[in-house]
Amino acid sequence: MQHYVVESNDDLLKRLAVPFRINCVLYRNYPVKDMIPYLERFRAVPGASVQFRFDYTETTPENLYESAHDKILHDLKQIADYRGLDGCRMRCGFHFDYKGMSITYHKTLPYSTIVEKNKSSGITYNILYDILIKQTGRIHSDWDGTLLDVKAYEQVVFEPYDLHWIERAGMCTDMPVNRARAVV
Repeated sequence: MQHYVVESNDDLLKRLAVPFRINCVLYRNYPVKDMIPYLERFRAVPGASVQFRFDYTETTPENLYESAHDKILHDLKQIADYRGLDGCRMRCGFHFDYKGMSITYHKTLPYSTIVEKNKSSGITYNILYDILIKQTGRIHSDWDGTLLDVKAYEQVVFEPYDLHWIERAGMCTDMPVNRARAVV
């Protein structure tokens, strides 16, 4: 299912006092000819960056990092300067510079919990990547509507987030993997 959201007014975006990111999901037959006008539109807005998102319903562990046959990645490399790849077990981000504006091509799995078994202890456990707070205030542990078992997570063992740079190409040292941003 594709759902299109009414866009924010550009004049409103220009009044934001913080950096922000525009998210844009690209489905199979996206209009590649419209990518440059889209980027130029937001390049003119101070503080804007663009994150193109692969359709998460199509993402699998097998194609998460696949790049040789990735049409979106190919198209972005034709119009922007590739800067690097970050990622973890759940998501990855291909980073670009388009005339001074940051662009990320983001791919993520369609769930936020991974079940793993410790080979030495035999204990099975969940690795939770996202806690989702819905507009209703309900707290979920996955995108499929699973409510967060708060009592179970009181006993959780925290481990460092495994997001890291996988490759860099001419990146500035002041360009962190994750920046706190407002998301539009």
